[in-house]
Amino acid sequence: QIVGEINLRWMSELSKKYGGGPKIWAMSLFQEEPIKAIRMGNIAVLGSGKVNGVAAIHTEIVKKETFAEFYEYFCDRGEKDKFVNM
Repeated sequence: QIVGEINLRWMSELSKKYGGGPKIWAMSLFQEEPIKAIRMGNIAVLGSGKVNGVAAIHTEIVKKETFAEFYEYFCDRGEKDKFVNM
């Protein structure tokens, strides 16, 4: 229930910013297809202060592929330093 409430608020925020569609569904904390599941990576990105790619190449993969929608969202919010290489 807690994850459901967090996701409801998160999706509402995303809908206001981007409208509907595949972009916001990629950022949902829930996966519907091909099986129903909780996206633990999305929860971790949303709930963390920083996302550490460990090595520079990994940070770029995380920003451009793995969590590209999240990276764009946080850049739009002025939080370009959320994804870091430490």
